[in-house]
Amino acid sequence: MIAHNPETLTGKAIVARGRSVVSGARTYLPGEEIELPMAEIERLRHTGFLVDPNKLVIVANNGTVGPVSNPALSHLSPGPRY
Repeated sequence: MIAHNPETLTGKAIVARGRSVVSGARTYLPGEEIELPMAEIERLRHTGFLVDPNKLVIVANNGTVGPVSNPALSHLSPGPRY
């Protein structure tokens, strides 16, 4: 029988949107895959730094800020404010 040490088992995970993870000398940005010990992956998933594959991710914002300023989309503007 082989004994497995949880500290030596590693896995791969994805960095969550709006977060970054530093491992060694490298910084992993949102959407990048990182390999870490399983215990560390579970801790970072619990705190929201890594994507949890068992949870649904809802994107509530498309990243734009302010009103539409593209002239080609002027028909989408709400019109003048009084």
